[in-house]
Order: sequence, then structure tokens, then C-alpha cells
Amino acid sequence: MLDEFNIIRKYFQNSNPQDFLGIGDDAAVLPQIDSNKRLVVTTDTLVENVHFTPDVDPRTLGYKSLAVNLSDLAAMGAQPKYLLLALTLPEAKESWLEKFSAGFWNLATEYSLNLVGGDLTRGPCCVNITAIGLVESNSYLTRSGACIKDNIWISGTLGSASAIIRKKLSKKTFYPDFNWTRLESFLDMPSPRVHLGLELLGVATSAIDISDGLLKDIGHITRMSKVGAIINYNDIPCERELQSLRDQKEVQALLLSGGEDYEIAFTAPERQTEKITKIAEKLEIPCTKIGKIKNGSDVSVYDEKGSEIIISNMGFDHFKV
Repeated sequence: MLDEFNIIRKYFQNSNPQDFLGIGDDAAVLPQIDSNKRLVVTTDTLVENVHFTPDVDPRTLGYKSLAVNLSDLAAMGAQPKYLLLALTLPEAKESWLEKFSAGFWNLATEYSLNLVGGDLTRGPCCVNITAIGLVESNSYLTRSGACIKDNIWISGTLGSASAIIRKKLSKKTFYPDFNWTRLESFLDMPSPRVHLGLELLGVATSAIDISDGLLKDIGHITRMSKVGAIINYNDIPCERELQSLRDQKEVQALLLSGGEDYEIAFTAPERQTEKITKIAEKLEIPCTKIGKIKNGSDVSVYDEKGSEIIISNMGFDHFKV
């Protein structure tokens, strides 16, 4: 039977420890940061029956738990470096741990990340990851820099992850004639836009990762930048499965407030359009202009006829009753 320290050694030990003191001591001692660098720290918690069901594929859970943290660092233009993992499990099943750690390390290895510590305890299943990145002292992205007349951009496509959630909850009543299988990876294995965030340094005036829904997250930018926004609904990119349904109220809600997209929304002046286009081509990540920053404080959405689209649910909130 595996005990706590055997689990750590077997599944969560760095294969290539670098210049730091990490797992095996009471706390991690990280290398001294260059005077021109700053640490960027983010944390996310995924809880069973809130963020995932008990029958979730552990490999998917390991991957996504890390991906959502890296998406936060991407929105800041940070280079991911270190990780802390706190894992709560009802029991130590080797088959579960093997799959979870495989998904986790699959993504961690892609970005050469070092796991420097964490915690392991018994209880209802819960995954907490803290990710630490680096930025130049005066070069990082925030939500508060959007300027009037800036264009609003998003990476990738929206609505796919929330469409799969809607499909799973609908008991086969959500457009049953459509084949939704291809969209499942958008929910299970989102691609954190780390390289895009780095390329947008000095180009974008503000940025945020789209986790709670486009309108809610654009609202965070407008509130912190003290501006308003106009969104052109028909410019919002989506996958082909949703394209033919985009005029349906249910699908409008998915694109505007569905959440779980983990794409980057950002603002930039018109003069940066050509540069953004070249960045998108270089990274092979589509970036689409969907609106404009304006005076005021509201976020308005209009269809191709100029009629305003009203969405009652602006996005996800854990504590909304």
C-alpha cells in the first residue's frame, strides 16, 4: 500500500531538478530572481461535483488542473516556471494516480515546469495548483490598460466547452441530431495560450483569460480600465458545429457567457493590427477582432443588423444563487 511519501516519490518527483530546493524539505527554496524580473503567482482549485464529476478521466483532470493555471499566467504575459500541487483524495488508488500524474506531467513537461512542493491529504477529491511565472519588471499584461478606440480581440474560438457542458446536462435534448464529439477536447484539454501572451507584450494594452464567459471577462477589463465596450456578435468566432446555430438564443448564451474557453481576450490600438495578424500566423493561433473600447462603463452586444442582444446571465459565478 502506498503511503504519502511513496506517492510523492513515485508520481510527483521532478525528473530533472534544477537550481532549487524543493520536494523533500519543509518548503521550497527558489533561485534568486534577477533584479529585472518579477514573480507572477496564480492559484486555482478544482473540486469534485463542482468542477468535475466523480467519473472524470484522471488523465484529463491532471491536464486541465494545470492548464487553467497556465491560462492565467498567459493572460499576464508571464513565462511559467514553478508549480505547487495540493491534492486531496478519498483513497490512494495507483491506477488513478498513474493517469492523473501522466496528464499533469504531459503539460508540465511541454513548458519545462518544475514541481517544487505541495501537499497530499485524505478527503473529498480536490485539486489545487499554484503556478509561478516570471515577467520583466516593467513588461507584463494587466486588465487595467484598455484605452478608448482600442480594438477588442480574442484568440481561438468560443462556446465549444460550454456546449459540451450544456449537452451533458440536457439529457439528450440539446440539438440531439448534431455530432458534438469533436468539441469534447475544448472542455477536457484546453490549450493555454502561453506563447501568445508572451508575444503580446508591448502590443496589447490589456488582457484576460476567458474562463467565466466573454461578457463577464470583458467586463473585468472595462471596469478596471474605466471604459466601456461594444461587441459585434457576428464577429465572435466559433467552431463549425455552432456556426449554423449561432442565431439561436441558447447558442448566443454559450458564445457570450458560457465560459470554460480559456482563450485570451485582449485590447490593442488599431496601429497594432498588422503586428497581431503576424503573431497569429506565426503561432498558428487565430486571433479575431470582435469589438471596440468606447467611452462609458457598459458592455453592449449588437447583431449584424445593429440590434442589441440582451443576455441575462453575464457569466459564471460560484456563489450566485
